[in-house]
Amino acid sequence: MDVKGKKGPVGMPKEATCDHFMCLQQGSECDIWDGQPVCKCKGWGSSSMIFLCFQASCVILTFTFGHCHRNLNHFETYEACMLACMSGPLAACSLPALQGPCKAYAPRWAYNSQTGQCQSFVYGGCEGNGNNFESREACEESCPFPRGNQRCRACKPRQKLVTSFCRSDFVILGRVSELTEEPDSGRALVTVDEVLKDEKMGLKFLGQEPLEVTLLHVDWACPCPNVTVSEMPLIIMGEVDGGMAMLRPDSFVGASSARRVRKLREVMHKKTCDVLKEFLGLH
Repeated sequence: MDVKGKKGPVGMPKEATCDHFMCLQQGSECDIWDGQPVCKCKGWGSSSMIFLCFQASCVILTFTFGHCHRNLNHFETYEACMLACMSGPLAACSLPALQGPCKAYAPRWAYNSQTGQCQSFVYGGCEGNGNNFESREACEESCPFPRGNQRCRACKPRQKLVTSFCRSDFVILGRVSELTEEPDSGRALVTVDEVLKDEKMGLKFLGQEPLEVTLLHVDWACPCPNVTVSEMPLIIMGEVDGGMAMLRPDSFVGASSARRVRKLREVMHKKTCDVLKEFLGLH
């Protein structure tokens, strides 16, 4: 047992001294750490890797101290650091997806803080963590992060307004009322306000029913065409395959405006597409 009367560095508050502080571990002595007396343990001078909570995130430090000098902001694992560093359900969203050692092979969803997206993974059934959701919807509801720092390029249709109109199998004015995301594809239900062109589907018989449109080859991190559920009217131009309306990443989808609609009506009235097909070989 060793009792020291060692005082802290100059400028330290008077109460931060080793007076009346006893170190019970043999070979240890009192020292001032973070403004309070602690015991300098055996092993002082050895290096350890720890995680330190700093500004709501965890950083790795290689630090030199004995175990009795650790404070409440030192953690041996990233998971323990994040759970203590962040409060509420967002702490779990910052943890890595963890399969665990068991072999249940259950499909689950986890939030990827690098991409800003919820992604599927296989959960073994044991020793996981809080970043483990049974559905994509549950993951997105629990982890309301922005979609990462990546910048999506603006969607560019293959052709401009008139050429896209002439090449398309259907052109409608409508609003997206429902959107379903699937791996590499999707499905949109469109409330049709007006049919401007319909060569293969017979949309005039659709009545009040929404039109189901299949979205092909979609990267949901940066989707093109970028359709969202909204009351904003859109001009939607696509193709038909097997009686199904389809949109590709370079299909024309844009906000409806009086100027654009007037231009398309003029194209229809003047039969501009017939001229383009004859001279430019459009089909």
